Amino acid sequence: MPIWVTPRTLDELNELEQRTAAGRCGIRFTAIGPDWLEATAPHDRRTAAPDGALHPGVLAILAETVGSIAANLCIDTATHACLGQALDVNHPGPVTAGPVRARARPVALDERAHVWDVDMHDATGARVANARLTMAIVRARRRIKVDPAR
Repeated sequence: MPIWVTPRTLDELNELEQRTAAGRCGIRFTAIGPDWLEATAPHDRRTAAPDGALHPGVLAILAETVGSIAANLCIDTATHACLGQALDVNHPGPVTAGPVRARARPVALDERAHVWDVDMHDATGARVANARLTMAIVRARRRIKVDPAR
């Protein structure tokens, strides 16, 4: 059974992220299912560490992006907003084969908080990281527009 309250197409999600940190890292939404959302991060000059492996911080950006967007798709964004509370990313070793694919699935969806599990795999299919993201669900306030050109 689909969990999405505010469904979006992959094109719409990618357009939303175009001018964000995730967009600048090359993160793209690639698939959506009834209860999961998937995105990928490239392994290229934008995301590499000095040793040539994928910078571990990119895994955090990828997990936060796919999990927080999934959480937002599960709420009425006209009346509520999602705020990140905690992100725990475990990555046991260097990632040398990209792109990395991340799939977010809900662990718990409550009216006041969401918990998301994000599994990440490299181009060979090997699991390279796992993240747990907790989001607070709050009443929406007037949003402040930020000029990304600044």
